[in-house]
Amino acid sequence: MLGDKYCVSFVPGCPWTTGYHILNAFSKLGIDYEFALPEAAASIKADKYLFIDSGHVIPINTPKDKTAIYSIDCYQNELELYKVWDTRLSWWEDICGKVSIVFEAFEFGYRWFRRRNVKVVYISMGINEDLYYKDDKDKEYDVCFVGGRKTSGMRGKILDFVGSKFNLHSPTTYGDGLRDAASKSKCF
Repeated sequence: MLGDKYCVSFVPGCPWTTGYHILNAFSKLGIDYEFALPEAAASIKADKYLFIDSGHVIPINTPKDKTAIYSIDCYQNELELYKVWDTRLSWWEDICGKVSIVFEAFEFGYRWFRRRNVKVVYISMGINEDLYYKDDKDKEYDVCFVGGRKTSGMRGKILDFVGSKFNLHSPTTYGDGLRDAASKSKCF
């Protein structure tokens, strides 16, 4: 990883977009990278290309063997995915032939790519400690998992179990809501 040059590509959005967190981490780790909008990524000379999904259907036109995507699909279930964004599945179909690996943050997406024999790794959402800090206030909750509790599958089972043992807080939030959730919880 060190020594390679990366092209990191995403559609800029709010300051807490995952792409910005990855750029920050690359900087801290001393990883050589250049940012490019998705449509311009192919013009960057890089050893590896990392596209970060931010809810947009982004063009991927870089060499497949050098290209990965971090797919961040925050749908509760397959039905919600179909209702919310029917073009998403056709984009996923397109991705299958354009990347060498998918890093997926959503259980349904992970299963979907595996069924199609796409190399996929499940990586849950993380948090940027510089932006979402904890403080020394008294805590209302023992544990906080951001993303809501009304989920099916393994996440739902894990949250139900944790909630049966600890005072669990699981809001569906981001930005200032994440900072608030972190400050109210012993374990975030």
